[in-house]
Amino acid sequence: PCRSATLRAGSPMSIIHHRVGIAASSERVYDALSSLDGLSRWWAAHTTGSTRLGGIIHLPRDAGGYAMQVSDFQAGLLVHWKCVDGPREWIGTDVTFRLQPEREQTFVQFTHGGWADGVEAIGHASTKWATFLLSLKHWLERSEGRPFPYDMKVFVGD
Repeated sequence: PCRSATLRAGSPMSIIHHRVGIAASSERVYDALSSLDGLSRWWAAHTTGSTRLGGIIHLPRDAGGYAMQVSDFQAGLLVHWKCVDGPREWIGTDVTFRLQPEREQTFVQFTHGGWADGVEAIGHASTKWATFLLSLKHWLERSEGRPFPYDMKVFVGD
């Protein structure tokens, strides 16, 4: 769950949490999260940049123009980004994917934290991350990801 988008001043920073099980090895999930080709198949088509430590991942301008700096990774276990460009509310937030292999699937423990108090954008971001995590699941399980601009829209103009 995520905290409400209508937090009062002085409340703790908000964090988006999601957990998705994917019928794929942690290595395959990690590759989809840590390569430009993988990101282009489930998050935003035509993603560019560098996925090396300190590198910047760029989403196309029409996909929001987000830029994520790769701040940490551990092959098969962890991908961590810091948003360095995009909508004002996103800049400085942290996105983390923790991978937990279990039996015949890998659980993705997703967090997007560091949101300022009371930011309305968190509700939209939480919903969109849920759709993109399901896109990741479908890409790895059925080769049918839905990256931007083919993603599920949550409102007109999204």
